[in-house]
Amino acid sequence: MKAFPRTLNKSFQSLSTSAMIGVLILCGILAVSFAAPQSVRDWEEVRKLHALDLENLAAATPYSRVLVTGVLQGNPTRTPDGLVAYGEQQRDIATVDSDSGAWPAVAPAWPPLSIQIDGQSLQLAQAEFVELGGHLHLETFSSSNDTLSDAADRGPVWTKGFKDGDPVTIIGRRDTDGRLIPARVYGGDRTALLRELSRDTWVAYLLGIAFILVALLIFFWRIVVQV
Repeated sequence: MKAFPRTLNKSFQSLSTSAMIGVLILCGILAVSFAAPQSVRDWEEVRKLHALDLENLAAATPYSRVLVTGVLQGNPTRTPDGLVAYGEQQRDIATVDSDSGAWPAVAPAWPPLSIQIDGQSLQLAQAEFVELGGHLHLETFSSSNDTLSDAADRGPVWTKGFKDGDPVTIIGRRDTDGRLIPARVYGGDRTALLRELSRDTWVAYLLGIAFILVALLIFFWRIVVQV
């Protein structure tokens, strides 16, 4: 009877180790097969897109992918610390249906903004989703000083975004009214964006390989121990 618990424990340890190996291999495959190639595709797109001035932007085919670099200017602030556009994350403290709870935070759509390119103004159209990156200003609000929503009581809110005067690189599509619909807004110039995407590619590959190597080490270690 005493052997049964030991056998059960060994079986549990074997299953746990197998599960760990499987998770590590899966993470490695995802990093090498998906994350790294996506960074390569993003890098290739930015490399092929050159920063346009307003004249060349106006001549671009409507809704084709374009890239511009400029400075945010002349935009109303939307947070106490002066962010003009931001993304938001919140840790919920209650469900929506609870009388004493909070409405979950909804990150605002990218508002219409203005940027200066070589001393001329370009209007950015409102967008439902924008990927933010590069140099971002960070803010944290608690439920007691929350000013980002009409909710009476909310969990901690973390925001990241841009202020007027920030240099930005924007990838998006020009609509028929001449406005730019942003898809990616990067805090910095095109060169910095290329450098960051190249770094992300190498990090994804190295992490993927590391996950797989650790999984193999655990696998062979288990064989040696069992022998």
